[in-house]
Amino acid sequence: MSVKKDINTDIETLLVSNAPFEYAHLVKFERPNAPDSIGFRTNANRYAYFTDASRDISFDDGSTDHDGNANNAQIYRANRIKSVGSYSETIQAKSTTMSLVLGAEHLNASVSITAQFSTNGTFAYQSGFTTEVFDFVEQGFREGDLVSISRNSGSVITDGTNSTASAKYIITGFSNSNQTLTLARTGNDNSSGFFDIGFPTSNLTEAFTITLESEELRGVLAIESNELASPTFFNREVFIYKIFINPETGDIYGTNDTNSINGILTFKGIISSCSLNEKAESSTVNWSLTSHWGDFNEVRGRITSDSAQRGLSAAEEPNPLQALRPAHAADLGFLHAETSIEALAEYQRIEKRRNFRMISSRSGGLKGLFGGRNYGIEEYEEEIVHNEKVDLDIGMKAASIPLVYGVRKIEGIPVFADTLNTDPRKIHVVYALAEGEIHGVYNAHIDDTSVICVDESDHTTRNATDGTNKDETKMVCYGRMSRGDTLGGKVISIANTQTAEIVIPEFSEEALAQAISDIMYSIHGGNPMNLFNLLIPIFPGTFAYAGGTSSNPTVNTIEAATFDLTPSTLGGSKGLQNQQNVNFKNLFSDDFDIAVSFMRGTEDQPAMDKLVALAKNSSFKRQNDFYTGTLPYWSTQHRLLDTAYVAVEYNINEEMTELPEMEYTVRGKVYENYNYDNTYMPETVTGGAGPAIYENDVIAVEVSYNNGQSYEAAKTSSGGTAFRVMDSYDMSDRFGNTYSRYRLDETPFYRNDGSTLLAPNGRPTYDKIRLNKSGVNPHVMLPWNAGVVRTPTAFPDQRVNATSVGTSNGKLTVTVGALGNLSGTTQVQVVSQTSGEEPSGTLKQLKHGAYTVSSSGNTFTFTSSRDFTTTPPQDIALQRARIFDFSSISAVSSLTSSSDIIGEFLKIEETGERREITDFNTSTNKITISSPFMFPPLPTHTFTITGKGRDLRAGSNPAMQLLDYMTDKVYGKGLDLNDDIDLSSFITSAKLCDVRSDVTIKLTGGTPTIGNRYVFNPGNLIDCNPTFSGKVKSFDSTNNLVTFTECTGKLFYEYNNYRTFEKGEVILDSNPPSGTPGYFQVTGGGSVITQNPAVSNTPTAPLSGGANLTLTDGSTTLTMDKTTTASYSLYDADFIKYWRYLNWEHHHQRWVTRHQTNFLLDTSKSVFSNVNMMLAHFNGFLSYEKGQYVLDVETQVTAPASTNTFNGTTYNENVNPYFIEHSDIIGDIKLTDNSNKNSKNVVKASIPDPSISYESRSVTFLNSNYLEADRNVRKTQSLAFSGITNYFNGRINAEKALTETRYQKEISFKVGQKGLLMKPGQVIGLTYEPFGFTNKLFRIINLNFQADCTVTIKALEYDDSSYLISKQRRSAIYSQDTGVDSKIKAPEAPTNLSVSTTKPGFFALSWTNAANFKEAIDSTEIYASTSNLNSAVLIATVDNTTTAEFLIGEFGSRNFWVRHKRVHDSSTNGKRVLHSAYAPDNTSGVAGTSKLLNPSFGFDRQNLTLNFDGSAALDPSGTAQDTTFTVAKRGLSGTPTIQLLDADGTARSGNGAFTDGSQSVSGNSATIDASTFVSTDTPKIVKATLTEGGETFTAIATIGIIKQGVAGASGLRTTTGAVYYSVFSNTDPGGPDADNNATFTFGTGAFTGLDSGSGGTWQTTPPAADPSDTSPKYWLSNFTAVENSAGAGVSSGSNLTFTSPSIFINFTNTVVFTDLSTSGSTTINGDNITTGTIKAINLESTNFDDSGASTVGTQINLANGKIESKQFSIDTSGNASFAGNVSASAVIAANISANNINAGTLSVDRIGANSLNVAGKAISGSVGNFSFTNGTVTNSSFNSNPSTTTAAAANGIAAVVLSSPLAITLKPAATSTPVTFCVAAFVNPLGSLSGSVFQPTLTTPYIAISTSSSPTATGSWLASYVGFVAINFLGGQAMHHGVNLTPNTIASGAGDKTFYVHLYMFHQYLYSSGGSLGAKGSVTAFGLFR
Repeated sequence: MSVKKDINTDIETLLVSNAPFEYAHLVKFERPNAPDSIGFRTNANRYAYFTDASRDISFDDGSTDHDGNANNAQIYRANRIKSVGSYSETIQAKSTTMSLVLGAEHLNASVSITAQFSTNGTFAYQSGFTTEVFDFVEQGFREGDLVSISRNSGSVITDGTNSTASAKYIITGFSNSNQTLTLARTGNDNSSGFFDIGFPTSNLTEAFTITLESEELRGVLAIESNELASPTFFNREVFIYKIFINPETGDIYGTNDTNSINGILTFKGIISSCSLNEKAESSTVNWSLTSHWGDFNEVRGRITSDSAQRGLSAAEEPNPLQALRPAHAADLGFLHAETSIEALAEYQRIEKRRNFRMISSRSGGLKGLFGGRNYGIEEYEEEIVHNEKVDLDIGMKAASIPLVYGVRKIEGIPVFADTLNTDPRKIHVVYALAEGEIHGVYNAHIDDTSVICVDESDHTTRNATDGTNKDETKMVCYGRMSRGDTLGGKVISIANTQTAEIVIPEFSEEALAQAISDIMYSIHGGNPMNLFNLLIPIFPGTFAYAGGTSSNPTVNTIEAATFDLTPSTLGGSKGLQNQQNVNFKNLFSDDFDIAVSFMRGTEDQPAMDKLVALAKNSSFKRQNDFYTGTLPYWSTQHRLLDTAYVAVEYNINEEMTELPEMEYTVRGKVYENYNYDNTYMPETVTGGAGPAIYENDVIAVEVSYNNGQSYEAAKTSSGGTAFRVMDSYDMSDRFGNTYSRYRLDETPFYRNDGSTLLAPNGRPTYDKIRLNKSGVNPHVMLPWNAGVVRTPTAFPDQRVNATSVGTSNGKLTVTVGALGNLSGTTQVQVVSQTSGEEPSGTLKQLKHGAYTVSSSGNTFTFTSSRDFTTTPPQDIALQRARIFDFSSISAVSSLTSSSDIIGEFLKIEETGERREITDFNTSTNKITISSPFMFPPLPTHTFTITGKGRDLRAGSNPAMQLLDYMTDKVYGKGLDLNDDIDLSSFITSAKLCDVRSDVTIKLTGGTPTIGNRYVFNPGNLIDCNPTFSGKVKSFDSTNNLVTFTECTGKLFYEYNNYRTFEKGEVILDSNPPSGTPGYFQVTGGGSVITQNPAVSNTPTAPLSGGANLTLTDGSTTLTMDKTTTASYSLYDADFIKYWRYLNWEHHHQRWVTRHQTNFLLDTSKSVFSNVNMMLAHFNGFLSYEKGQYVLDVETQVTAPASTNTFNGTTYNENVNPYFIEHSDIIGDIKLTDNSNKNSKNVVKASIPDPSISYESRSVTFLNSNYLEADRNVRKTQSLAFSGITNYFNGRINAEKALTETRYQKEISFKVGQKGLLMKPGQVIGLTYEPFGFTNKLFRIINLNFQADCTVTIKALEYDDSSYLISKQRRSAIYSQDTGVDSKIKAPEAPTNLSVSTTKPGFFALSWTNAANFKEAIDSTEIYASTSNLNSAVLIATVDNTTTAEFLIGEFGSRNFWVRHKRVHDSSTNGKRVLHSAYAPDNTSGVAGTSKLLNPSFGFDRQNLTLNFDGSAALDPSGTAQDTTFTVAKRGLSGTPTIQLLDADGTARSGNGAFTDGSQSVSGNSATIDASTFVSTDTPKIVKATLTEGGETFTAIATIGIIKQGVAGASGLRTTTGAVYYSVFSNTDPGGPDADNNATFTFGTGAFTGLDSGSGGTWQTTPPAADPSDTSPKYWLSNFTAVENSAGAGVSSGSNLTFTSPSIFINFTNTVVFTDLSTSGSTTINGDNITTGTIKAINLESTNFDDSGASTVGTQINLANGKIESKQFSIDTSGNASFAGNVSASAVIAANISANNINAGTLSVDRIGANSLNVAGKAISGSVGNFSFTNGTVTNSSFNSNPSTTTAAAANGIAAVVLSSPLAITLKPAATSTPVTFCVAAFVNPLGSLSGSVFQPTLTTPYIAISTSSSPTATGSWLASYVGFVAINFLGGQAMHHGVNLTPNTIASGAGDKTFYVHLYMFHQYLYSSGGSLGAKGSVTAFGLFR
């Protein structure tokens, strides 16, 4: 992860250079859309695009569509965005918000017009607007808008495939004066109601309505729906980019960097809320956005619920799309998980009693002879059997399934419980343990007591063999946890070797429909078949059993086998493995009569055999007594996919009278580790030892790109070919197989060319990798993504088309033309013959899963189908369910060994489903998979075959655990590894977590060389790992302390009896049984658990004397001081006791790492909560860059430094964005010190400790220095490390947390655009003089990005002492980062360097780039020196040029060299820099000379103009025009000479001087004395000269002289206007100036001498009108006045003319007109008109009453509302009459009388007739209801079925005839086309029956169509329909049912024809002595009538 953000390099340069720019925001909205069968699509038209720029912006965000095709550039539309809010990023995974405001001025714009909708997607206006020019933009439509178009006729729009009444498109352009739209498809595919329809198949010209549908504007007006057909914007994605624009050219910055988008993704998130603000002046939509983290605020874990697992709908039907994985939809494992069980378990308790009884015997002697007897008392023991019962109550409810990373103890979640039907003592319980797949079970805890002995003390007292207290203890124990012992078991299959198949019945939708139909049409009392909820079919499962038969099997769980936990059967690193069983009765006898069987939770695991067999035999009690469900009780479909679980069998007895509490220590989730630690899976896991490759071996690494046919050398990041083996050890995989693993010191980085990355961004491009050691066979391994087909490839077509589809005996049959790949199959999948389509009709339910078939020839019968009676659709195809022909795939068909592909996974990329390949036939190229896909693979899908090299481990690396959690789709966030994750950053962070200890020892001899590697192998043993090796990091010569880093092995181990020692290891026995402490080396082969090493029979050799404790690098020997111990930077592995239970593979120093975690995640918590908790455990922090999540780990960092070079360009100021100076800060700066509040001196942390069964253990860390500083007042911080189980890792974290509390200064300030390059979590250096800070370090904890490109920073004080991972180790690890796929190797040297010798103040350089110079990644460094190369300094690094200039600003000389630089910047801050040789390749360089810097020399002004008036006088006069000329110079220090000269440069002639009277001045300025010039002088110049540095500089300014001309004469003025006669006059009052004596004055605008008439005068103001005047006439005259002479000011005589008077009207106030003939009046007053009637002059009417309309004109009566017009009238009661049609969207009225009604909806209370005569006009809709009366009948004997052809009552049938038939009169049609309509009836049976026995009665409605109105007419029925409806009459209560008659066809005749609809009702009843039955109801006809 880079320190700065990984963004476009052009933009980086712009931001740091402070160059001017404009910015804009680009907003990409995901529009509402529904998913298809795979998921939500990502094509470009799914989004809306807006910008706040002033113009539209074209921008390519680099996104791809759902098929992987580039979306390319999109147009972001301007003028929608009102504002963009600020946004924050923090060091935590924390959701932040942002606001976005859009303009909504055109909300819900809609217009109805006539237009032409063309096949090419144009929509052109034709007509519809008559009063204005139509403009789509004026109507509110914009480019980018989503619109809907519908035909006003109601007809659909079709593109030939899809049809819809409202088609949605996106506007992409306007043309033809905005009257034509160019449309694009929406890209929403085929979602119901929202699909991506194409354009019409033919041009449509008609009336359309077009409506704005853009939900981004409608906001909260969008229709909410819980159906996907009506999606909304909420939780949709939003992307906001910031782009930068060149203000001069308008171009967008960033085009030169082709590897990045031309902008910064500043925000990615989802929409959380919306508000719509409607104001008078504008409308806005305010969107509240939540950052990309907001999508993490969800709970993703699974619960033990059947409905959740299978994705059940409300109808209890499974949905593969709703399940977390498609296969879950068919998994019944949680079917009983929410069922409680209460049962009595019985057992026999035997009581032994001691009694006494009298006994006798015959006496001896005489007494005996006479029958005498001896008597006595005898004691005896008696057994009494008691039958006991135990009440069991197992409550089960849905619970969250935990997720375990590493090793933890967990409880099980009961998901099934039952007792045996025949033996109530046996109880079977299934417990879900954790999300699978897990590695195994390490231990069991019964009633909180460990089965495995905890430590030596526990073993001594409790072990089952010779424990001192084994007879008294509650439970004996086995093995030892401290020695790494775990629970073992036996594979269940060893006792169950036979297999049988279970077939699951399959039901199609048609089968269920047919079953219902059978009920309707049959007369019976029972259910003809056992219906149950639809089960998605999967191929028949098989199970294993031991004895009996397949129909009556028995299954053993090892209870019959002898079993013990001996050293050979203990689990070791494996634990209890998959499908193994442990029988605790053999361990604990009747005390714990328990058997446990384990399933590890794979994605494709089978069901538990024993439970399947027991259920098959109906052996469970609840199954027999209570279970009424329709799904199988327990079958092969009860698989608990992805769930690790145990099946526990309890046998209740008198020693175990209740179910003990069971807990399990498990080694948890097995997940992908991506070879992060430079280890790989071997090509073949043989279970044996690996090759003789040992630690510290230096080997070669080779890679293959052709499946091992050839190899090439791999290189390190520095270009080397030598790799060192850091670890060599054996480990067990998840299957229990042991193999060797080798860890390399470096990641194989480059191909052999030294420039091509082997694994760009962590994704290997090679398919095999091998280790080559001299003398040893190469060891071949696989990268994590190895596979036969790694690139998504089109799936080969497997379909065999059906030639016919039919039924046989109720079963579905399919016949194909040729069998092809179907030959021999018994399992098929049903697909469509058309690619991309699904089966339709009655076969659509067969689209998922696989089906069992039998075959006869080419015909397949679906054996489990039933009740198929109608002919199914024919357009299907079949394909095999598990065997696929891959002959067309060359990568598969070229394989010669099946082992190359078996074990890999076939994955369908589009569905995400994958299945393991279990077989491959190299002859036929057919592969077999473990189980069928839920979604059949089609040719439209792509596939990969990978997985054999998967690096699956149950590790403890928190970075890898986090990656698994973030990418897993079942329990985690489900992010896409390729699209959402920066894999390289996670790999690098994982390496940082795995940093191992440095080791420090004291020497007594030798001086180490820093950087050299020293080896410790005292016995010089071979064929084993050397004891120790390490590279010298530092040497303290004062104390003789040497520190080694990058170590292998361990110097020595303290002797203990719980560790296995390996050959070559050294043991220090500090407490021997006799003698003195000593060192011993293990010399025996293999792994041994030694007795005391001093014992003679142990395979050890003593090491005596200092010579044996030496290390050497081959030349220098170091001698260890045996009196001291080694010191570890982390901790010593000797301290670790319960190593196996900390998830260590061995007890070895290699497993001591900085961060290791064992999490027990609560999946009921949000992803947010769990991610943050995990990050906190390893100092991790996530950032979001370029659309991907990037991980980093807090470590020591190198302090930022000031630099003026960035991306190869040198600037004059610091450009490092993380080195902040005072000048970078904008505005305020705030410093807060929270140390007193937050600083602590004691930390108390708690960890779950395996030594106490993972109960909480306290870890306390006290810093005495801190305590003393706090005056010995204890200040304690409490922490909980729930995922750290290692005490020492917890202690390290506690110490770090304590140190951080002492650095609590928090600072906040604002910076400019350089802040856009920063990321939270990075360290900045702040230099701020007022605070005395000089590069003081702070870690950024929050960045707030403002819209104006400023950034507010909040940072916390940083100190290196908190971290154990050094900056050097961080740098070394980051150097191996492969985040960028660039090609890099050292370039050749440039040539032809030349340097100028004549340039002023600078050197001009030029050179020729090397032949292999690459512009994209190379640059050129320029070095300069005043002497030789040894003292040369880098002066510049330049890109994209072969010339440069070096400015020194003075005279001087330099020597120069150039060289090329090639840089590889990784995404995680790794940097590879390679240089060419210098040019020239010598120490003297190329010399150059800089002349004096070209100065700036000139006047401050360039000219002067002296002004003289017409009389030749200076104007203005005096000194007003005196002007000073000042010389402006730069780089010059001399004094210039300033002269006044003639324009030709000669000495001044005529007049003129400076103010000192001279024409020459020595100085920097001179002032012209204007008074010394005359108007006749010739132009002059002012000339300044200066000679300096051998050069003469000149500046010239001009002086011009202007003499003004004499002023000219004034002109004549002219004006026009009007005068008014002062009073009204009926006649012309005469002109205003008949006597021609009027005068007009221009200055006042007034007249004199205007004439007067009778009663009035002419004037300039209009008169006021008199409202009382009955016929007013007012007069005006226009005039023209021309000034008599220039300046006279008046006009008169012939210069003043008037027009003849004309009439004008001038109203003032209210005017009232009175019609004397009618005494009516009209008042006009402003806006108001008051009158009686308004009518036209030519109004004519025969009768102006309420019954008629006018014949000519229109009259409106304002008093009573009456309107009369020629075409319509409205009378005073509101009745309206129209001559033409009435058109409306809806007409609602009580009574309508019309010849023609044309309406969308006709709503009436009632049509008052039994007949409706429709006069030949087509009407669509329904007509009626027509009521009919009741009918009754009584019958006392009946037992036959009703007749369907006669109305007469038959024997056993009561018939009811319903009167008042519905009459329909039809007009003749123009053609003989039949007329179609429907009739529906609604009936209520009435009446009751009598008799002692009541049976269900079947009531049958019967509808007949007849030409006769008589209900008894025969032979005239045209159509009939009988629907049987079972209706019970119980207690006289009737039920009702509606029957719909399917459409019937009646041919039209020559004339009107009337048809009658009759309704009958038949009642069938049994065993009734009589009664009265009837019915009532209605009949409705609807359809198309003519």
